Amino acid sequence: MREIKFRAWYQDKMWPINIIRYAEYDGLHLVTYVTDYLDNAKEIPASDVRLMQYTGLKDKNGKEIYEGDILDSPLTLTPFTVSWKKRRGLMWHNKSQTWSEYLGNRDTTRYEVIGNIYENPELLK
Repeated sequence: MREIKFRAWYQDKMWPINIIRYAEYDGLHLVTYVTDYLDNAKEIPASDVRLMQYTGLKDKNGKEIYEGDILDSPLTLTPFTVSWKKRRGLMWHNKSQTWSEYLGNRDTTRYEVIGNIYENPELLK
């Protein structure tokens, strides 16, 4: 079973997520807590962040691969991104194609995380 965890893009910075909870105020809202590396926690509405889920996979350097990461490989001509699609599993995208497969079917030992779509969008051009 893969580990379930998230990170968040918020205010032009990547944040680890340590709690996701539902809160009832004027309706149901998803609230996330982000913690910086000094353990200063902030409660923020989920609509203000971009959540990225961990795929359960690691690149050739042992770095965790999250949704929205940009990967490079000698097997592909251009860098590609990772996302989840309901009922289709893990999706891999580059400029010219999209392919999908079930989680765990991909050997990621030849891939390297080189950035993500929020901090390094220029890597996809």
